[in-house]
Amino acid sequence: MKKAGFGLLWLLLLLAVVLSAAFGALYTPYATPLVNRLLQYAPITIHAQRIEYQYPAHFTLNHVQLEKSTIQVDQVQAWLSVPKWLDGEWQFDSILLDGLDLTTEQLSDIAQDARHIDTQQLAIKNLKLTAQNWQIHELSIQVQKPQWLSTQQTLPYGNLQISAGVWRIHDQTLSDILIDAEYRQQNSTIYGASFHWRDAMISGQAEQYSQGWSLVNATINQLQLADNQPLLDLLDLWSPYTHHLFHINSLDLLNSSFTLQGYRFNNADISLEDIDLNHSLYQQPKASISFNAESLDGEQWRFIEPSANIAFANQRIEIEDFDTEFEQGRLQLAATITPEELIFHHLNLSDVKILERSEHYVQHVRQWLKRFSYVKLDQLNVQRGQIIQTDLAPYWQLTGINASGSQLSLVEHHQLGLWSGQAELSANNLSYDQVYGSQGIVELSADQGRWQIDRLFVPLRQGYVDLVASGDLNAISQPWTLTATGDGLPLSLGQRYFSTPVELSGFAEFNATLRGLAGDDSMLAHSLSGDIAGSIREGQIQMPVTVEATPARSQFEFSTINLHADRGRMTVRSEASEGASLLGELDLVNQQSSTLALTIDGECGKFHANLATGTLKAISKSCPSVLPDPAPSAKLQQSSAAEDHTSDAAIID
Repeated sequence: MKKAGFGLLWLLLLLAVVLSAAFGALYTPYATPLVNRLLQYAPITIHAQRIEYQYPAHFTLNHVQLEKSTIQVDQVQAWLSVPKWLDGEWQFDSILLDGLDLTTEQLSDIAQDARHIDTQQLAIKNLKLTAQNWQIHELSIQVQKPQWLSTQQTLPYGNLQISAGVWRIHDQTLSDILIDAEYRQQNSTIYGASFHWRDAMISGQAEQYSQGWSLVNATINQLQLADNQPLLDLLDLWSPYTHHLFHINSLDLLNSSFTLQGYRFNNADISLEDIDLNHSLYQQPKASISFNAESLDGEQWRFIEPSANIAFANQRIEIEDFDTEFEQGRLQLAATITPEELIFHHLNLSDVKILERSEHYVQHVRQWLKRFSYVKLDQLNVQRGQIIQTDLAPYWQLTGINASGSQLSLVEHHQLGLWSGQAELSANNLSYDQVYGSQGIVELSADQGRWQIDRLFVPLRQGYVDLVASGDLNAISQPWTLTATGDGLPLSLGQRYFSTPVELSGFAEFNATLRGLAGDDSMLAHSLSGDIAGSIREGQIQMPVTVEATPARSQFEFSTINLHADRGRMTVRSEASEGASLLGELDLVNQQSSTLALTIDGECGKFHANLATGTLKAISKSCPSVLPDPAPSAKLQQSSAAEDHTSDAAIID
């Protein structure tokens, strides 16, 4: 193949000999046989089907065949420099090769001998170039003042203009390629480059430095990638050709949609400035990203019309002015992120409504926060929020949420809790299972891991709950204390914690003083201690429907119930009450040994149940018609009657 390139050199030099030896014959039909005869003296046989001459020094050779190789050239044109020739120097003003089909190896072989040609301009037109993994069609190259300084050069140094119709690499295609560059041994410059990729228009400029190439200014417009085509995966396909790129001075993505790191950007405008591609985001000397989008979709949530400015420097990521529509409301924040720490300078949420997958949201946020060693929040402001949890029973909701906080420390050493700061939260309406309240308020404070619920007050439909508590997150065991009073608490709230298939209604009043350890479930079970004193009014118990379709039910009240807990072992006693008693021993460590006997002898039946084990016996009586129906808020937990029964009794084990 080197002979093919050397033959091209001979071809051009012999043209000069023809000019000097047979100038007059070039105007006659003898030009073609004359030149072909002279070409026989080249190192390899070169033959042109037709040769044309134009005054004063323009030669055109058509359908050139290098007969000992596979190289064919549709046309070769050469313009000899007449002034140089008259001075005895062989130099060409311009050389053009038009119409070739080469491999990269063949092009390299031609380049080895082309470097001996002295020309002011070298051009190749309509070249089809094939390599092992790619192919270029309709390639044209023009070099002004080419310089060959190395035998390894395929392209000479000089001013380059390159165009191509299509460049195919594996299953990727670039089209309409244009490049204007200054190609030098060092510090080359691309003054302008443009092409289409996946219907996107890409253009820009670049400069070469000792460590590689920098994008001075680049634009990607209308890039549209499907969900199953992550942007980074596609960019990896180009890594063999972009690995010398080390820096992005300025890059704009306009009107583009793509998936990046699990997030879907839709119709986004993104600007990147001063990005060092050899370093991670935390290692950037100084960089910035700004963006806005029609939407930003993640696995857990969706942001509508988000926008933000992000700066990177000194192991820190500064998020400035992040603003988005989120869950029917608005989210605004500014934050600083380091590998270990997340600091929200401010976090504002207004009219945000979490109405679906609420439990999933909460768990996801908890796990995300615990990824950091420290999470702090300088200013918190929540207005008119709403969250409804219907994924798992017991269901709960908060509406009309307003919250404020300052200097909050929420995570330390990957442990979530209120470590320092002050916060206040209120809700216009709230519910938990069958408990409904309004205008609830919570006031919290903490100092170096010692937290307090300074006040928790919730008005209920027929009562209230008032609570204060404190604890210490510094100790592994996390000791805590709690004092609470309440009235009008529905009995149905505790029904789900017992397996007895009855329906309870009524209201409880209580006073509680408790303490324990919250390090884990085992610590809590071994440590729970304290006392609860309470009473029950308007109580009513009802069995499931019997075979006679007559429910067994009765009313009851407890004037006093006392619960004493000592390190997980609890004693329950009720003072004598007409027709009702509640006695038992509960053990949180060994729950199988627990017993809690409820006995009620009322107007419509006699009930005896072990609430701890779920056994129940009920004997129906004639029920007066004036007995009220159970409270509508309580839910009936149905269970089939036992197969063994009599007309006046039903037993369920």
